Amino acid sequence: MSINYRVLRIASVILFGALFIFASSVYADTIYLKDGTMIKGAVKSEDEKTILIEVGDTWKRVDKSNIESMTKDAVPAVPADKQAETSVPAQQPNDNISQNVTDIRFKLGTAAQIDKLTENGTSADLNGETSSNIQIEVNTIMYGQSNAGLLLNAGLFVREHSGSNTLTPQNKIDYNAVGVSLGIGMGIKASDHLHFEGKAELGLGAGKAKLTAPGQPVGSTESGAYASFSLIAGAYYTFSKPGFQIGLELGAQSFDGKFKYNGIYEEELKGASGTANLVVGYRF
Repeated sequence: MSINYRVLRIASVILFGALFIFASSVYADTIYLKDGTMIKGAVKSEDEKTILIEVGDTWKRVDKSNIESMTKDAVPAVPADKQAETSVPAQQPNDNISQNVTDIRFKLGTAAQIDKLTENGTSADLNGETSSNIQIEVNTIMYGQSNAGLLLNAGLFVREHSGSNTLTPQNKIDYNAVGVSLGIGMGIKASDHLHFEGKAELGLGAGKAKLTAPGQPVGSTESGAYASFSLIAGAYYTFSKPGFQIGLELGAQSFDGKFKYNGIYEEELKGASGTANLVVGYRF
């Protein structure tokens, strides 16, 4: 008798499990929208304003204000690839989940040009010359549950700021700086592939001047402190997630670089100008 009871209990568990699997696979919720569109799937959650429904391998959030009626049908759920596209606002489920994206980028472009030299307390204007920037950075945007989010980044840079004497252009100064960059700003998602960024970036490091004066003796230089500040706006296209990314950044940059001349004189270089950088990256 005990054996039969045990068999009956095991059979009951199997039967209830089979019924649960069967019911979950054949019953689907059908939402009829006011515009005549029908969405068939499984309702996962709802709040006062929206309903979250699973349709095949995708999720849709539907505004209740757009719903005419809703029923539960004893028919298999229609696969996602068979569903008609609707115009109802929808998004991937993100309840209590922060949608963060992280990119690693390589940037190549221009830096601020030198326009002033201060030596022994006396300042002189310089002609700005083409300057360069090479940079690698990690960029994170915390979108949360919206299309705009906090942006944070950190990276390493190598820059060359250049200028020449206004009277004798062949006399040049190239200031080579290396350091770290830290940025904060905002990211705005326009689509699954395209987004925009606006950020302020601080650069800190050290630099050393290289003096060029054909036919004249040039003294030695020693490294000094370097700081820069940039305002940057960029547009970026990501081919897939994960996947490669390209972008273009335009901005304005100012810098202050110090160095020592002939081991005695404290020299200072300053500059401010527009910048442009091409970006190649990878989104994780």
